Amino acid sequence: MLFLYGIAAGGGLGAGSLTAGGALGLLGGVAMGAALYLGLLRIPTRRLFTVTSWMVLLLAAGMAAQAAGYLVQADLLPPLGNAIWDTSAVLTEDSVIGKTLHTLIGYVSRPDGIQILFYLATLLGIWVLAEWTGRAVPPPPQPSAHRPITT
Repeated sequence: MLFLYGIAAGGGLGAGSLTAGGALGLLGGVAMGAALYLGLLRIPTRRLFTVTSWMVLLLAAGMAAQAAGYLVQADLLPPLGNAIWDTSAVLTEDSVIGKTLHTLIGYVSRPDGIQILFYLATLLGIWVLAEWTGRAVPPPPQPSAHRPITT
């Protein structure tokens, strides 16, 4: 709708073209939504939630490492070693893949020690809590098949 409004406000196209473009966009959106939904139904639920859980775990660890980096820049935390390693020759943070990995998992080509510590502590903390809360609850005792006969 925003694009259609922008085109209409600019006065570039007529009403017929706007209507056809809006209908085509709506049809494409519905088709993509249906394809995504039907595709996700084919993935086993257990595997889907396992993968998304790991993705959220890595995202949280990356955010914690970024927060540590900001706190080091503000001189609120010690760096615990500057640039522990340097992978900028292999993958820079300015490349498309580097930006994507930075967003998804918190990739930094030259991390400080505190960033690595925060990343690993977050991974470990969330994993331990998930294992602790995800323990199977024992089922309630079942009534026995042999009941005493009472008269």
